[in-house]
Amino acid sequence: MKHVMTKMSGINWPFAGEKIPSDIHEVFKLKFKDIPGENFEYKPDPQIMIYLIEDLYGKNIVNIMDEKLFKPLGINNWEWNRDDIESIKISVDDLTIFGQLYLKKGNYMGKYYFSEAFYLDSIFPYSLGGFPEGKPYGYYWWIDKYQVFEYYCACGFGGQKLCIIPSLDASIIIISKMDKPHPENNAIIRNAISLLKET
Repeated sequence: MKHVMTKMSGINWPFAGEKIPSDIHEVFKLKFKDIPGENFEYKPDPQIMIYLIEDLYGKNIVNIMDEKLFKPLGINNWEWNRDDIESIKISVDDLTIFGQLYLKKGNYMGKYYFSEAFYLDSIFPYSLGGFPEGKPYGYYWWIDKYQVFEYYCACGFGGQKLCIIPSLDASIIIISKMDKPHPENNAIIRNAISLLKET
């Protein structure tokens, strides 16, 4: 699971445009091209976690997330279709809840959703990363630093970002058109940090 969450599974996924596995049993039929844990590659590794969770619970991931995470956190304004597993739509307000959850190291409104040990593991740079952000990578987080301020970001298609800056007790959410990558959003993060450190 660690290799999956750090995108270093070593699995040889189908090429872009080809059909990818739809459950954990189909994943087990894929071959390896690298030794797990050695090389970072931006590919559908995170979906393995989805398939594994579905297999463990015997339910659709959308229903599991609604029951175990979204409803307990008070997140209601979201859309996710199991047939389009790579696309989830969620409001900025609800992304702010995830920001607070990580700023508090797993604690939200007095309830722990993950341990501080997992939090620390998740933001450890297990690799130097690569395409598309070109930054070190943890458990689904891209890890970066501006001046003395370390931060980490969850990044989506088209430059969408949820960034956590622990030392400033701040989270930043950026949304943008999904027509192309938006590398300029990185400058927005740096500018926001510059403003926050002065307040």
